[in-house]
Amino acid sequence: MTHGMNSDQGSDMAEQTEQPAVRSVDEAKQQRDMPSAAPLYDTVESAAVKLGISADALRARCRRALREAPKGSTEVSLGGGITAFKFGRTWRFRFPHSS
Repeated sequence: MTHGMNSDQGSDMAEQTEQPAVRSVDEAKQQRDMPSAAPLYDTVESAAVKLGISADALRARCRRALREAPKGSTEVSLGGGITAFKFGRTWRFRFPHSS
């Protein structure tokens, strides 16, 4: 009794469904040569370096801006397109995109 499929057809189906994800050498080189994406947020330390101030001074600026923001806010504008975000006990910063 046959089930409508011979042994040759079964192996063809297995080959179709189990194709490994292989990249060509050109694709691998292209991915390696692409610049990595910039991080979404800067840490206090990296933002302070960009701004030329100490990390403590930047944290103090964020605390003052947060007091002036609406209650419950976790996002403050520091001017010049720079935005600070409070994630738990940590601040993160987003700078405007360079043109």
